[in-house]
Amino acid sequence: MNFKAMNDSKLPVIGDKLELCMEKAPPYRTQLEDIDREGNYLVPPPQYRRVQMEYEVGQALEAFYFRHNGRYGFRAQVVGTKEQGELCFLVLRRTSEPYRQQRRESFRLPISLKIVVRPAVAGPFPLHPDGEDMRLERMFKTENLSETGLGFKTSRRSYEVGELLYINLYFGSKATSAPIEFYAQVCRRELVDREAQTYFIGVKFLRVGEDVRQMIARFVLREQQELIRRRPPP
Repeated sequence: MNFKAMNDSKLPVIGDKLELCMEKAPPYRTQLEDIDREGNYLVPPPQYRRVQMEYEVGQALEAFYFRHNGRYGFRAQVVGTKEQGELCFLVLRRTSEPYRQQRRESFRLPISLKIVVRPAVAGPFPLHPDGEDMRLERMFKTENLSETGLGFKTSRRSYEVGELLYINLYFGSKATSAPIEFYAQVCRRELVDREAQTYFIGVKFLRVGEDVRQMIARFVLREQQELIRRRPPP
């Protein structure tokens, strides 16, 4: 396979943090330490909660890493191990071109976190039909969270598809925990309880800085790994 046409900016480089994923196994974290003459990747034996990954020569897996414009991945195969001095590395051969993980693949974590929401509109604020000022901030609990958006329910006031919001998201349980702040746009509005007039609101993140995006991604990944750990064995 010819990889020369690939944009080098998409390729993993020495020092990149890697997440190795295999079927029916938690994600294992490691780091790209070296690239040999054949273009194989050398990584320390990956671990999950200090338990080393079990693997076989020829085993297929996927590896993921971050670039400034998103999360990338590639398919790979375990070639074997290689010793360098006193160190032993796992050797991976890339079997596909790097690809950017699409937004639709983002894992949606079911979780309840505090958010404070207010409309991000300019000019005079209209009144809600019940007479309250729409500038007022509203506190909700998330139904889910992903790298690219979140969902919550509201019965006090429904937001319209396309509406811009400004959201404070609190990861910590302490009242003093500082939130992360970002703009979002309503992309889904669904009536889930007609009698109570309760709506599910789905939003996608807008103009989220790379540091904030990676913070959210790491939080989702950590909680996802915890869900896998708690899952009873088949």
